[in-house]
Amino acid sequence: MSPLQQLLAAVPLQGQVRWIGVRPTARAAMLELEAVQARREAGLTGDHSRPGPRNARQVTLIQREHLAVIGAQLGRPTEQAVTPQDLRRNIAISGINPARPWRSAWAQELFKPYAAMAALLRECYKAALSV
Repeated sequence: MSPLQQLLAAVPLQGQVRWIGVRPTARAAMLELEAVQARREAGLTGDHSRPGPRNARQVTLIQREHLAVIGAQLGRPTEQAVTPQDLRRNIAISGINPARPWRSAWAQELFKPYAAMAALLRECYKAALSV
């Protein structure tokens, strides 16, 4: 097992939702929420996403731990940190590795929209570790 695979396997499955936001209409400002209802094939209540099984972006996630990395790559000072709103994400999570295989069908379905981003980040990590 590679060092990266060991690192990914060691990340705990316990975590928390750190931020929730929705956009009532396309291109509108994000509204921060304390809680939201997630609806199967309809996204988050109050969000503008198009409902239906073919819409892969009903809910968008980001790991809060990645926001600092993205900010550093953009050259932003720490006092101007990148936020989930900047990236137009609905939910910021921490302490959870969405790239790790999940056992429940519900969790697999929830993290499906995040899979492409997680795959891209894994490739970035591999490239960084090989330098």
